[in-house]
Amino acid sequence: MVDVEEFYSRIKVFGDLQDPVIQKVKPLFEEVIQRLPDEEQFQIEGHFIIHYRKEVIKYWKINGPSLKLLLGTLPDFTITNRDGNCAYALDDSIDHSIYYLTIVLDKLSQKSDDYIRGLFAHEFAELSFPWRVIKEHETELQKLKPLERNVRINQLTKKDAQTGTLEYQEHENLVNQEAIRLGFEKEIKELELQSGY
Repeated sequence: MVDVEEFYSRIKVFGDLQDPVIQKVKPLFEEVIQRLPDEEQFQIEGHFIIHYRKEVIKYWKINGPSLKLLLGTLPDFTITNRDGNCAYALDDSIDHSIYYLTIVLDKLSQKSDDYIRGLFAHEFAELSFPWRVIKEHETELQKLKPLERNVRINQLTKKDAQTGTLEYQEHENLVNQEAIRLGFEKEIKELELQSGY
């Protein structure tokens, strides 16, 4: 289990923590954190962007250009059915890795607690799945030049698959399988039922 205080010491939060929707969501977020297994990928420093769509779009418009080289493909929150995203840059150690977990609040007040937990679990699995893939293929990946390494990681994780394609659905299935491995089967089923993740 992950300690919530330690987790918060490793992330920067962008959002109004006094907002009523965040007040509803925060205990669910912390419950998901506590249920995560004590694995090294959850010790990576991160940024947690939790706000309404308009503010999330503004955040990525301002910060995206400087982060694009680091993160590669940036999330597009003008797609109105997208409630979350986890963008990351992973290296061979947690010290040289970072992630940006974004949650859009607009629809969450109408969603069930299991849906919200499932959304958080899915986005944490977006970080955990490629981290585990990189560790599994570490010997192979260390022999590659940086560009080749990124291409190979994308092949293994289907990270840059286009929304709506079969490859994208394969990626989402792999991520949901990882979320289930992390202990969130019931919540992932609710997420899939309500959103098609």
